Order: sequence, then structure tokens, then C-alpha cells
Amino acid sequence: MMKYELKKLFSSPITYICLGIVLLFLAFFVTRAAEARDKSEDAFGRLLSDLTASDTDEETLVTELFLRRERLQNELDALGDAVFQEQGEYGQSLMEDYILFDRAYSLADYIYKKFPQNRRKIIEDSLYNISEETEKPLPDIAFIKSNELAIDKYNRIIDMEFTDVGDILRTQMYFDNTIWDYAMIAFVVMLTIRMFTMDIQLGAYKMLHSSPNGRSGLFRKQLFAVFSVIAAITLINAVIQAACGKLLFGVKDFSLPIQMFPEYEFCPFSLSIGGFLAIKCLCKLLFYLCISSVTALAATVLRKQLGAFAVSLILGIAPLITVTYFFVYTTEGGSVLSEKYIGYNALRCFIPHAMLNIKPYFHSLDYISVFGVWIPRLMCTVLLTLLITICCFFTAQKIYGKPREATI
Repeated sequence: MMKYELKKLFSSPITYICLGIVLLFLAFFVTRAAEARDKSEDAFGRLLSDLTASDTDEETLVTELFLRRERLQNELDALGDAVFQEQGEYGQSLMEDYILFDRAYSLADYIYKKFPQNRRKIIEDSLYNISEETEKPLPDIAFIKSNELAIDKYNRIIDMEFTDVGDILRTQMYFDNTIWDYAMIAFVVMLTIRMFTMDIQLGAYKMLHSSPNGRSGLFRKQLFAVFSVIAAITLINAVIQAACGKLLFGVKDFSLPIQMFPEYEFCPFSLSIGGFLAIKCLCKLLFYLCISSVTALAATVLRKQLGAFAVSLILGIAPLITVTYFFVYTTEGGSVLSEKYIGYNALRCFIPHAMLNIKPYFHSLDYISVFGVWIPRLMCTVLLTLLITICCFFTAQKIYGKPREATI
């Protein structure tokens, strides 16, 4: 039974030590997030509640907020350093009031003006591109199809609300980082290696592997036991992150569209904040399961802990370093036409490690044409990761089912 395999897996203090290190990482992230909590979120919520209760139309609301911000700016200029001692209407000082009204104006201007205007501009530009291309003697069909795709994806209503959406950026900043990714990769590799080399070390290999069917069944139980531990930790991390977003950073309504955050303004999907977080969790889980399957294959082929651990760790970390390198250098002022950006986009098509940071997949109309069919780039990465996971799973199971002498 898988229950027995779990018990066997946690029979060593090493497993508990490694699990403890992972949980310490989580505790550290939560502590850092709690220290960075912005208490002005409560005041901002009160301000938005008062503004929405006034039942002002959208155009008037934007204008009134702009004028109020300007008046506060004039008061700040007149008072000088005294603005920090002057009591504010919503904040503890007049300076805090200015920050709150500036934030409210930016939110209203984004929701009621910039967002719909930018969407209309994309559709108008796409229609113009299509009309210009169709007039050419030899029109570029792929170019026309890409513009038709843009019209289809952006010509839809997004139910934006003038409400405090919280801070999704800081919610992700403390839990989605390469330090955590390295720690989890090492933990997944260690867990899988221990599971598939334990019986050989204990001298029970020949007794436990008496028939091909028995060996294959044992392989599945062992790998599913590892999968269950990985899934539990990934889910715990996602739940803690969502809880911190709600309690510390004001992300209270997970049903709001992800486009409420300007970072995701050009996301073409009708996607909620909760839906985005769920997709992120599933992508990370799929990646860890892929690493576990690759490690299981290495363990069954090499039959030695040190060799299998080294190979699996290199396969797990080296591509992540590459993806991180390209991500850093293409997001710090890099041009979309640069070789690094083109290379980064190519990596995001087929390297599973790109799923550890899915934000770039939702920043724009990130589709690729596969035999004339436009599919999201993330979907391409997911399908290839699934293929790698399944191939490694069945190959490792087949090898594990064949009787071999222990080499340890």
C-alpha cells in the first residue's frame, strides 16, 4: 500500500531534516511578508468606500479625484515639512492623504479611461493592419491571423470594479522566488532518490522484486507516494500565499479580474485573480512532478544515490539558471527584438522550468502558431512538460520492472 511507502519514506531523520528546511523557508517568507505589511491599506479601503457610496458617475469621479489631488498637492507645497504633522482626513498626516488620493485617482483613471481606451486602440490597430495587408498582392496570412486573434481576445468586456484590489505584486514577491525554487528542486530530488534506492541499500531488493508485475506495482506506489508529498507541500505553499495576500496585502476578492492590476492590463484571458493563482499552483506542481519523474528514471538507471542525485540536480537546476539569466536580462530594459529576448521566448515554449514564473505568459497576447493553429505559449510548455513526465514515468517503470543486480 502507498501508506506503507510513505511510512518507509519518513523512516529516516534525513527526510524530516529536509522537510524541516523547506518549512523553515516558508516560515521565513511569511515573517518577511508580515514585516512588510502596509497598514495604509485600511485607510485606502475607507476612502474607496466613501467614494463609491457617493454614487458619482465615472467621469465625474475621475475629475473630482484629480482636483482633490491637485488641491492636496498645493497644500503640501505651502506647508512644507509641516505636512507630516498636519492631521489628514483618512491618513495619519496630510502627506498620507495625498498618497491615498493619488492612488485612488490612478485606480479610477486606469479602470474608467486608460484600460478601455487601450483595448479599443489594440482593436483599431489590428483592423487597420488587416485592411492594409489584404490590399497587398501577396498578403501575409499568418500576420492577418495574428491580428484576427488579437481582435477576438481583446474585443470582450472585463468586469472591472472601483475597489481596493490589494497588492498582488508583493503577495507574489515573497513566495515566488528562485531561492524557493532551488530549495524545492533539491527537496524533490532528495525525496525521489531516497525512495528508489532505499530497498537496495537495505538489502531487500531481491525479496521485494520477485516478479515483473510486482516490481512495476511497487514502482507506481513509490512514485505516487513521492507525488503525494510534493503535492501537499505545493498546496500548503499556495494556501499560505493566498492567506498572506488576503490578511497582509489586501487581496480580499479573488473573483476580481486579474486585469485589475496594471501589470496584467494586456492579459487576453477572462481570468480572475483566484484563477491565476490556481493556474500558477498547478504549473508549479506539474513542474515538480516532472522533476520527480526524471529523478526516478535516473535512479532506476544508475542505481546509485550519489550519481543519480548529481545527474537529477544538474537537470533540475541548470535550465532554471538559464531561464533566470534570460529573464533578468530581457526584463531590465531589453528590447523585444534583442537576441536575448528572442531566446527567452523560445525557452518559454519548451523548458518546464519556465512554468515556475508564469507571469510573462499573462502580460500580453502570448500565443504561438503550431501548424497554423494559434495556442497559448503556456499551453505549449504544459503539454511538453506532461509529455516529458509521462515518458520518464513509463520508461522508469519498465526499467524498474526488469530484474537487475544491486550495484551499491
